[in-house]
Amino acid sequence: MPDGGAVGVGGSVEQKINLEISHKLSEVLRAKGIKTVMTRVTEDCICTDMEGKSIRQIKREDMNKRLDIIKQSNADLFVSIHMNYFTDSDVDGLRLFYDAKHKETLKLAEFIQERMSEVTGAGMYAVKASEPSLFLMKNTPVPAVLIECGFLSNPEEEKKLNDDEYRSRIAWSIADAIEKYYQSM
Repeated sequence: MPDGGAVGVGGSVEQKINLEISHKLSEVLRAKGIKTVMTRVTEDCICTDMEGKSIRQIKREDMNKRLDIIKQSNADLFVSIHMNYFTDSDVDGLRLFYDAKHKETLKLAEFIQERMSEVTGAGMYAVKASEPSLFLMKNTPVPAVLIECGFLSNPEEEKKLNDDEYRSRIAWSIADAIEKYYQSM
């Protein structure tokens, strides 16, 4: 069962764009010699036997399985790719959230936001600690950042997010920022 997420004003499905950027990001990081592990490689839920389960139960199982993947990966960092949606179609730009229990990720989130803005021309609007309600951000044992790459509710931004070259620039800029962050340590 796909977890569709937000649907843009032009019909774009958040989950599909997230996954495409994530695959590109993984590819760029691997080309830089950085090992990656993805918690999802298809649009399908990573749950088992969904029959008779509520959407809430399926979502909870999916999130727990992703958390297990993160824990077993021995990763140094968890990066979560998303798109944003707001009732006002004029709202646009980047929003990044860092893992509040790993304060050092604030610097990484700022690196990513700055690099993404330079490479894509997207506006920079917020780098904040993640909300305590975000399950994976709250429960990962490793530093984590959540990247909102743009607003599907903004027609211009949605169009850009559907452009393969623009998604490649997003992936490259995130990878470049991650590499520079670890080199600066």
